Amino acid sequence: MNDFPPVVPLLEHTVLDAVHERVLSLGGELRLDRTDDAEEPLRAYASPAGHVFCVFVA
Repeated sequence: MNDFPPVVPLLEHTVLDAVHERVLSLGGELRLDRTDDAEEPLRAYASPAGHVFCVFVA
């Protein structure tokens, strides 16, 4: 079973940290943290299989 969706929906900034903890708990690895970017805060992760995906806010 693959717990990593191919597309992560846009999230409100207040949820970004909770999603971060969930991704890590599922074995994801943080690759890039740009949460301090006022224009486009995001984090990039790799799944345990090595697939890279981003979680960001609009």
